[in-house]
Amino acid sequence: MAFRVGLLIHSPDNSGNQLLDGIVQYVRLNPHWNAEYTAWWRPKRLADFLGLDGIIIRPSQNLPIRLVTNLSIPVVDVSSSHRKLSHIPRVGVDNVTVGRVGARHFLDRGHKNLAFVGRTKLVFARHRSQGFEQVAQDAGANVFFFKSSGRLWGWSRESVLGPIAQWLKTLPRPLGVMADSDNTARLVLEACRGHLRVPEEIAVIGVDNDDHLCELSTPALSSIALDLQRVGFRAASLLEELMNGGKAARDPLYLPPGELHVRRSSDVFAVQDQVVANAMRYIQDNAHEGLTVRNICRHVMTAPRSLELRFRQAIGRSPREEIRLARIRLAKKLLATPISIASVAAKVGFSSQSRFGFLFKQDTGMSPLTYRRQLHEGREAARKSRK
Repeated sequence: MAFRVGLLIHSPDNSGNQLLDGIVQYVRLNPHWNAEYTAWWRPKRLADFLGLDGIIIRPSQNLPIRLVTNLSIPVVDVSSSHRKLSHIPRVGVDNVTVGRVGARHFLDRGHKNLAFVGRTKLVFARHRSQGFEQVAQDAGANVFFFKSSGRLWGWSRESVLGPIAQWLKTLPRPLGVMADSDNTARLVLEACRGHLRVPEEIAVIGVDNDDHLCELSTPALSSIALDLQRVGFRAASLLEELMNGGKAARDPLYLPPGELHVRRSSDVFAVQDQVVANAMRYIQDNAHEGLTVRNICRHVMTAPRSLELRFRQAIGRSPREEIRLARIRLAKKLLATPISIASVAAKVGFSSQSRFGFLFKQDTGMSPLTYRRQLHEGREAARKSRK
């Protein structure tokens, strides 16, 4: 059965294009879809939706919400506002997990002082802050927050640049700073310029992984990709189910974010002991090899017992534990690819798939297969703590 679908995806940045890319992928695989999209379509009455079998929306100030809630056709919302739109199902990114990814990045690199810069009026920013704080506090790290209500969609550069710079100077260093977006992260980088060294004193990461913005930052900005293409694809598949008579789930469908793309702004190991820092760098660069503690000792020219003591003192875990964590981090990236789980185990240096599965579950709380399913399908959750 052919479907005529309307797309109301408005966005002031590249995120709207990413959502559309995912929908385009779905349309290519489903030629019975006739998707209609024009950037200037601004429906103002119910008659403007006549002839459509379904619609995917990202509400903006140009789209009266009352129109959408009164439609008799299936609607799927892909906005990040998390406001209640009556019976309309939503597909989005799990922003609490976004914050967790940022905190774990800093903790994995030895940071004990973490900070978050975010706009309190934006719900997605608050959720990222919550996830960041949860992981940091669970690890016993010091956590600091710069929060300013500012304008709804952004801060005035003049109003926050000075306060951010002064705030950063008061915090202990080395410090890992996560911003609620790439644009906010660039403000942090600018606030550091001429006063604080990035990444040696202040390591910085953003969210969105806008390639142009990140690569043109000084230094190049590390950032968490949201994988909005996957959100767009999943929203289209959900709309297909609804147009075929399926029922929408009561709770939103939140998909996990993409990977963190490490660039110069956070590419540092925040430990005072240079031997440990060099060893951690070596482990990261060679996690796919059959690494042993003896290999590391030869590289940093330190006796095994001495290296063990220095690791314990600097980051609270052993070289062997650091090797295991590096392998698990690499395995998570490989599980996002089509290669088999047995191949993932072999590529990250585990002697057997069963051993890999045991240690992966010990670290993440889930099996490699479950983790892969969550990556590709997302997970449905009602997060009461967000409301």
